[in-house]
Amino acid sequence: MDLQAIKQAAATYGPAMTKFLREIVAFPGESAEEKEHVERIEKEMKDLGFDEVEVDPMGNILGYMGTGKTLIAFDAHIDTVGIGNRDNCNFELNKEIFLQFYFLSPRLSTVLQYVY
Repeated sequence: MDLQAIKQAAATYGPAMTKFLREIVAFPGESAEEKEHVERIEKEMKDLGFDEVEVDPMGNILGYMGTGKTLIAFDAHIDTVGIGNRDNCNFELNKEIFLQFYFLSPRLSTVLQYVY
């Protein structure tokens, strides 16, 4: 396995992945209200050629690729922390700055989402 070749190939996905993640974080998606997140992820999985993509009755998105005796699962939350009452916020946070913080620090972004 050529690790350098893998790194070079992965780097080519950077712009598309950044666009995808920016679109995801632009949608509101508090717990039980992630429909737009699920729909965007579903589109991305289909565009990437997943063999099967399904949304279960609980709203979870499941994607399958390949076959074989080994299953590799990736599990993640797609909901976000609610922003609360905007009237309690005494400043306006620029969306572009928020997105930069989001990519730099997911923990910090959770705090910013709360106050934004």
